[in-house]
Amino acid sequence: MKQFDQSADLYDPLDPSAADPGLLKKHSSQKSYTAAGFVYPSIRTFYHPHPQADKLPTKPTPLPLLVFVHGLGGSAAQFAPLLTGLVNAAPCLAIDLPGCGLSDFLPEKREAYKSEALASLIAEAITQHRDAGNGQKVILIGHSMGCSFSTLLASSTSPLSHLISEHIAGFIAICPRAETLSASQVSRLQHMRYMPIPLFEVFRWWDRRGGAESASVSRYAGKEADSETKRLQLRFNEQSKSEVFMAMALGSMPKYTDNKAIGGLPGEDIWSGLRVPTFCIGGEQDHVTPPENVELIAKWLGRQVPRDQTKPKLDALPSSAGEIPVIDNTPIEENGKSFVPESTTTKSGQDLVSETRQDSATPDVPKKPKFVLKTTVLPKPASHALLYATSTVRILSGLIQSFVANHIDHRLSLGWQLQHLSTEGKWDVKNLQKWQAIKPVSEPIAGIFRAQKTLREIDEEHTPAVYVKRWGARNGVKQGVRMVVDISHESPVYDPKGLEEGGIEYHKFPTVSKLPPTVEEVAAFIALIDTLREQLTKPEEPEGALIAVHCHYGFNRTGFFLVSYMVERLGWRLQDALEEFAEKRAPGIRHEHFVNELFVRYMLRAHESRKILSGLRRQFPSPLTETTFSHAHKTLPPSTTPFTTAKMPGVSVRDVPADKFIQNYASFLKRQGRIAVPGWVDTVKTGTAKELPPQNVDWFYVRAAAVARHIYMRKNVGIGRLRKVHGSPKNRGSRPSRHVDASGSVDRKVCQSLEKIGVLELDEEKGGRRITQSGQRDLDRIAMSTLEAEQEEDDE
Repeated sequence: MKQFDQSADLYDPLDPSAADPGLLKKHSSQKSYTAAGFVYPSIRTFYHPHPQADKLPTKPTPLPLLVFVHGLGGSAAQFAPLLTGLVNAAPCLAIDLPGCGLSDFLPEKREAYKSEALASLIAEAITQHRDAGNGQKVILIGHSMGCSFSTLLASSTSPLSHLISEHIAGFIAICPRAETLSASQVSRLQHMRYMPIPLFEVFRWWDRRGGAESASVSRYAGKEADSETKRLQLRFNEQSKSEVFMAMALGSMPKYTDNKAIGGLPGEDIWSGLRVPTFCIGGEQDHVTPPENVELIAKWLGRQVPRDQTKPKLDALPSSAGEIPVIDNTPIEENGKSFVPESTTTKSGQDLVSETRQDSATPDVPKKPKFVLKTTVLPKPASHALLYATSTVRILSGLIQSFVANHIDHRLSLGWQLQHLSTEGKWDVKNLQKWQAIKPVSEPIAGIFRAQKTLREIDEEHTPAVYVKRWGARNGVKQGVRMVVDISHESPVYDPKGLEEGGIEYHKFPTVSKLPPTVEEVAAFIALIDTLREQLTKPEEPEGALIAVHCHYGFNRTGFFLVSYMVERLGWRLQDALEEFAEKRAPGIRHEHFVNELFVRYMLRAHESRKILSGLRRQFPSPLTETTFSHAHKTLPPSTTPFTTAKMPGVSVRDVPADKFIQNYASFLKRQGRIAVPGWVDTVKTGTAKELPPQNVDWFYVRAAAVARHIYMRKNVGIGRLRKVHGSPKNRGSRPSRHVDASGSVDRKVCQSLEKIGVLELDEEKGGRRITQSGQRDLDRIAMSTLEAEQEEDDE
């Protein structure tokens, strides 16, 4: 039963393919490009056209193409949080550079990885996706070394200016590097040319000791980063291939002739040639490309930018993806009035049409936008990872959308687009009469959620302006809504800015309709909800605030995700979760194949259920589908029907061999990256009876898994008991050996690490540690997956 082998808890997040965000996976393909005399045979290419492109004006030119360029050791997946919002504003393009992400590390020639060659590859990808016939412009959005590649393409003084510079309409530089490598840096980097890859891997392994708390993660994400950002950074670090890193690093070196750098990363001579609207963004705690780079670029472009004027207060910036004022350190001559409305929320649909008919007219789009320089340095904890850090990504998205709409093309404003579509009668919900007949918002579900239908900007009742007053938790509504998670795939038919201004956060989590969400999508949804729930525990958040989730009507996809969360995270029985959703959001999940998939995913995991499945396979030789499953469960005796939950026993840790469970749970803890691993793990002895430190590099994860299992089995355990369990005989020479307890400090640190991730808790009455409810559910899921894997091996 292959589906269970890809459990939401056990799929490998370090595999770029398995961990690829759903949006990128759906709109990506492998393509071959020829650039700079080299053939790059398999480049992962993400291209997402504007979802309403045929309804928006294309004169004088189509909407600009947003091109995302990652840096050294990065991938297009790092832009996923930004892309979630920006794909609704403009067509988007991103590639994984060769050897990065999902692109093959080909060709093998080192010259193919020089900065000029990689920039030429990006230009070729743009050429193949740009609507050249209608004069489509391009906006480059680079991160780290990606800014250097983008500068080579955009600058009028670049040796590559002949490629596409005339079509570049704007440039956003995130954490840019300003200067080329110095002669001393080149000299040090030259030593890498002769370093064997295995030796370089050893250095990287040493740097990654400690997992999410390692020096490697802290260097990029910062020591003050939240656990989710550290987990993402750990994943990206693990996915970066050493041989690719070395090839790109060596390719960035210039050649020095008479103390003058030739080639390599761009410096002052190329940066100063930028003649397009440019927005430089830095992070105060960025130690890879410090914010001084932003000041230096501004100086080269003719503007002196004091450091204290470039840092907006983080808490003063709204966390929306709408219009956010940008710190402007350059006197800008505004041309004409702004076509971006301050707000799109109104009392009725008629008001919206009548009030915005003039503003929604197609704005004048200059053939070449005027040069504008804007700079900002986000305050701590903003770091080199601000591109995907949970604390900064939504602010970054808002800054970018504001800049491109105000200074490059007014049509890139989501507010203008929504008004244009509504005014022209092209923007509305599907099946309006059916939508109107559905109850807008459900009763609270599991004390966490409300399910609802999508909002409608021009509706009189279910529109953001009315919604925030009627349901907003910050407006004093009991069990009101604090966050809205939009799981529809298309652009929302309302302006999320209206929610944000009313104190309700908007989160986009795109999924495809008609198809049950995949295991990976459910895992990502659970992670998102966990993050939002953690935020709701803060003292400043309203008590009892809920999370609203909607697809289009709020039944099938919404129900599938909420039921999955109740089963996987809250420990509900599947039947109880289905009944809870059906009661609060009648009539519940409507698609039978969605319900069948839930039963296949969560009910046929028990050991006895595999016998039922084997019988079904013998009865139905063809692959199991919702049709055969629905037919089969009606023909089985009631005692074996998959829908009869009371007869279906579960699987616990007690049903799985200890060694296999500990091995699988230790692997899970390592992949998860949440457990804090001390820096002394490679040097400490685990007891006085030991002569050497543990030889297994993952011994801390193994010990944590063993401790969790021991406490699970015995309900309540203290450090003293663990010391005895993990102790060992001490060799006393000719005298008989005797048992010596293990280190109490080590076991105490393990327990503290498990407490931090919610697996263990202190027993205030009896003392010692005990397993938490969420910890017990997690361990049982690992046990179930372990049993599934064993059974699969037996079947084969």
